[in-house]
Amino acid sequence: MSFFMVRVATLHHQMQMSISDVDIAGMTATQQIEGIYDWTQQMVRKQYNTYSYMLLPALKKLGVTFFIHLGDVS
Repeated sequence: MSFFMVRVATLHHQMQMSISDVDIAGMTATQQIEGIYDWTQQMVRKQYNTYSYMLLPALKKLGVTFFIHLGDVS
């Protein structure tokens, strides 16, 4: 996680400084950020779908339930 945070922060810094250098793959910081955004969206979608449509139904079949504590709702 820290590698991801440091790398994205470095790319954002390069964008703010208008550095147009390319990496070994020939991508600018902006292109890398866009790629990271697309990849992250896909991973979050997969994570949500796995949790919602596979894990929760499987746990429900086993009798596992979750209770949501809303705290003080007054």
